[in-house]
Amino acid sequence: MKYLNIISVVLAIISSTSAAPAAMSKVRCGSIDGKCDPGYCCSKYGWCGATSDHCGKGCQSEFGTCNSPSITKTTKTSKPTSSIIWENKYDNDYVDSFPNIYTKYIWDFLVDKIENKYGAAGIIGNLYVKSRLNPANLEEKYEKKFNMNDEEYTRAVDNGSYSKFTTDNGGYGLFQWASEKHKSKLLKYAKIQGKSIGDLQIQLDFLWLELQDKKYENLLKALKTANSVQEASDKIVLNFEKPKDQSQDKLNIRAKYGKLLMSILDN
Repeated sequence: MKYLNIISVVLAIISSTSAAPAAMSKVRCGSIDGKCDPGYCCSKYGWCGATSDHCGKGCQSEFGTCNSPSITKTTKTSKPTSSIIWENKYDNDYVDSFPNIYTKYIWDFLVDKIENKYGAAGIIGNLYVKSRLNPANLEEKYEKKFNMNDEEYTRAVDNGSYSKFTTDNGGYGLFQWASEKHKSKLLKYAKIQGKSIGDLQIQLDFLWLELQDKKYENLLKALKTANSVQEASDKIVLNFEKPKDQSQDKLNIRAKYGKLLMSILDN
């Protein structure tokens, strides 16, 4: 899935004649994982969602709603009916709305744990830039390298047909974990819980466990006491992610997404 590669974005609120379902917390579905959350469809590949791919041909009606997608795929000629979208003001193209079915759930989780809206916004802005808030996001260049999309890669890791998850260096999930150390821990945690590596709750819990590590004690304290999104976002970039590019421009871009998301989620 492509990352948003622009600096300036505007937030657009789109009205819909039909109400969108509540924020989705369940990612996988089927004979093993069960039903999707109310209002969501179970695709033929066992993924919950509300696009035409989920609700159309191959949709598994016994595990969710079918033939009535409430969130459509986005194209240059079709605006999504999701209540939250990002608009690229340079070419009037619309960013994929898929991650937005998770947005409110992720926000509520972070606010509950961090107990500070600025700290939560600092985290969610960084997550958006890294993965577009898609817990099953495989880094784009590795999709091409492995010839697998997000769903195919996740399914292959889950069923054991792909065994190089921990060593392939591909960024994966909400935080785009890439190192053998982090991916090994994520895989082990998901297996212990009996869930998919792409499960939203698994990844949120895993991220929270990481932040509670003693070595991040000062970082967590800073997030809980931050007085601005910029302050919290900078802490995540500089003290948790620690990328090679730590320029002020990079820091400002990350913080901008956090501010935009907080402006619609903090209500």
